[in-house]
Amino acid sequence: MNYSALVVSSAPGRFPEMLKAIESLSNVEIHHKDEKTCRCIVIIEGEDIGVEMDKFKEISALDEVVDASLVAHNFEESAEITPIQDLTRLN
Repeated sequence: MNYSALVVSSAPGRFPEMLKAIESLSNVEIHHKDEKTCRCIVIIEGEDIGVEMDKFKEISALDEVVDASLVAHNFEESAEITPIQDLTRLN
């Protein structure tokens, strides 16, 4: 299982909308909200890095989001490691 932490910033005045949009997504959790700076910390959980990248792109593409930055990544090894077959997903 892979975990990534993002700092996500909203457009001015759109922070509540951004939080609502992120909360509606699967495999993400908001861990900290700072209304003064219009930023939050989001954790993405995915089976592989491709799934995480897809979710990162989905968050980045939200209308309410001005910036999404990866600040940490961690993975837990499982008994079975499955390589990514389609490397184009990482672009």
